[in-house]
Amino acid sequence: MARKLILDSSSIINFLRYYYFDKNSDNIINAKLNNFIMTKIANHEILVIDKVFNELHRPETIDIKKKIKKDVIDSVYLFPIVENLIDDYYIKSNERFLGNDPELIETEISKYEDTYADLYLIALCMEILKKNNKVILISEETLSRDDKLIKKIPTICRDKKIKCEDLPFMLFSIYKDELIFDLEAKN
Repeated sequence: MARKLILDSSSIINFLRYYYFDKNSDNIINAKLNNFIMTKIANHEILVIDKVFNELHRPETIDIKKKIKKDVIDSVYLFPIVENLIDDYYIKSNERFLGNDPELIETEISKYEDTYADLYLIALCMEILKKNNKVILISEETLSRDDKLIKKIPTICRDKKIKCEDLPFMLFSIYKDELIFDLEAKN
């Protein structure tokens, strides 16, 4: 049974910060870590969907986008599941954050349908689980207060019995046998 890891955009951005200090010296550790993750994406052990790819707007993501572009997964087929997730996890009381303005609310809902990756990530996890494969959604979101129109990733994952972990878990738990992290101080 294959295990799949699915990354959200904030995990990719935060990943680029791991061993950042190394970039300012010899860049060896950072380059090896980047190559390791790029290999995992290329062999589809780590999945990146188009919505996540599109959310990577920062200058530091240019190189990673070039490297993973050919391995990005199209998520349009997940739209029916996303619609159901919107219906199931809509928080009507949070319309107040948009001033109860119907146009603003509709615009925000359309972002969940067309732009935001969150529900597409969960939908992909649901599809993978249907095939009896293991899946872990790697997200930096927390179970803090739901202050959006749709519940947050960890809340929905808990309800759907999808394992949701953060980036350090991925690096230090999942890949602990493949990665050896070492920190030495030079005198």
